[in-house]
Amino acid sequence: MIYFVEDDANIRKLVCYALEKEGYAVKGCSLPSEFWQEMKNDKLSLFYLI
Repeated sequence: MIYFVEDDANIRKLVCYALEKEGYAVKGCSLPSEFWQEMKNDKLSLFYLI
């Protein structure tokens, strides 16, 4: 699962769409708090922050 955090909805949808077209499982979040809430329910194998 790839988690993508972006506050601009258009950019978030575009990136998630492109990744999904390549076969990746993607979850888009608009706020960091949404991302951290998701992390409470999921176990990470890799974390990369830009």
